[in-house]
Amino acid sequence: MAVRLSRRMQALAALVEPCQSLADVGCDHAYLSLALLASGKVKRALAMDIRPGPLERAREHIAAEGMTDRIEVRLSNGLASYRPGETEAILISGMGGGLIRNILEADLASARAAGQIVLGAQSDLPVLRSWLLAGGFVTLAQDLVEEGGKWYFLARVRYQEESQEERSWTSEELAYGKLLIENKHPLLAEYLRREAVLLKRILEALPRERTKRREEIQKKLSQNQTARLRISEEGKRNVQNIEDISCT
Repeated sequence: MAVRLSRRMQALAALVEPCQSLADVGCDHAYLSLALLASGKVKRALAMDIRPGPLERAREHIAAEGMTDRIEVRLSNGLASYRPGETEAILISGMGGGLIRNILEADLASARAAGQIVLGAQSDLPVLRSWLLAGGFVTLAQDLVEEGGKWYFLARVRYQEESQEERSWTSEELAYGKLLIENKHPLLAEYLRREAVLLKRILEALPRERTKRREEIQKKLSQNQTARLRISEEGKRNVQNIEDISCT
C-alpha cells in the first residue's frame, strides 16, 4: 500500500535534502519516514515518538511496507534517546515552536552535529527563529502550507559556527520568515491578509482600558503591514486601503 501524505507532510518531505539517514522526532505513525524511504531520498530512518500508542501503529505500518530492516522505531522524549551524529538529518514537526526550541536546546550537541534539520512549527515562530539565529543556525529554506484551515511554517536549517549570516532579522522577518518574505512566497500574501482581518477584529473588540494588550495587537498589525508592503506592489495598494487603527 502506497503511503499517502498530507499536504503538510508532502511539503516537509520536499524540504529534506537526500541523505543516508534521518531521525523523525514526533513521528506519529511513521508515514513521513516511509514516504522518504520509498522515494529514495533517505536510505535509513529512525522514527521516534514520546507516545507508545502511535509507535505501535508505526511498527505495524513499517512491517506492512516491508521496511523493518530500514526503519528503527524508538520511544523517546524529543532527542533524549538519540546520540549526536546518529543520523545525518533530523526532522521535528507537528508541535509548537517553543517545544521544538526546547527539544533542540536540551540536546544541543545533536542539533549542531546534524547536517540538516527540517522543522515544522505550528505556533511561537518568533521564539523559535530568534533562538536559532542566536545559536548560530543558518536558515537554508522556508515554506508555508495551508491545510484544513491551519497554516504551517516549515524550514530547513543547519548549524554553522563561524557564519555571521542572518544573525539579526527584522521583527516582521522573525514573525513571518525572512526567506518567505524575500522570495514572495505565493501563499504569504493570503496568510497576511487573513491575519490582518483577524487582528483588526480583536483590536476593535478589546476594551480601551486594556492598553498593554491593545499595544501588542497594534504591534502585530504593524509587522503585518510591513511584510505586506515588502512582498508586492499589490500588497502596497491593499495595505493603503486598510483603515488606520488607533490605540488611543
